[in-house]
Amino acid sequence: MRRVSDTLGLARRAGQTIAGFEKAREWVRAGKARVVVQASDGSPAERARFLSGRDDTITVVDPLPASELGRIFARDHVVHVAVAAGRLAEVLALDAGRLAGLRTKTRDEAGRIAASVNEEAGATGKA
Repeated sequence: MRRVSDTLGLARRAGQTIAGFEKAREWVRAGKARVVVQASDGSPAERARFLSGRDDTITVVDPLPASELGRIFARDHVVHVAVAAGRLAEVLALDAGRLAGLRTKTRDEAGRIAASVNEEAGATGKA
């Protein structure tokens, strides 16, 4: 979680992110966004509405709750963040995929609990 937070904070300071529903959605529509970070505790309906009509090349991750995203952006809470294409976006997608793999647990054939691969970002961070 710390790596995701640190990378997102670095991207924010570099001017490669925008937070908020309308502003982030403008970046997505304009093709400026490579990664969309959504709060893990955000409303499923709002998250789906935000993503309607998005480009399939955009990776969508939800590694942090709204309060943690808000802390990074000096707000109470943030649900939608767009990250511009670049190395920071790729690192963010990769780390978020790894975190999701650790959080998502399934039972393997022998009944042992095993982490699964994140369907959105996968182990490689690619969509």
